[in-house]
Amino acid sequence: MKKTSLSAAQQLCLLSGMLILVLISSVYVVYAKHLNRDLYIKLQRIEDVKGRMEVRWGQLQLEQSTFGKHSKIESIARKQLNMVVPSSEDIVMVKR
Repeated sequence: MKKTSLSAAQQLCLLSGMLILVLISSVYVVYAKHLNRDLYIKLQRIEDVKGRMEVRWGQLQLEQSTFGKHSKIESIARKQLNMVVPSSEDIVMVKR
């Protein structure tokens, strides 16, 4: 079996190539970490907006149920439109 050894120039070239690959890899790791943090911050902002929208949605549902109640509608009809409940004499039944 014949052993082949690398010359000093070849070893230096191989070492330089490996060093360049390690540097490229380290720069990519830093970039990936930065991108990860940036995306996490955006996610937090979106979740904050989502939380505020859920609170507002709950408020709107509560408001809708309040305005939808018969007594609220009747109160508005009496105050703003001067409407009254008709007496039994004023009610006419229509038959088919």
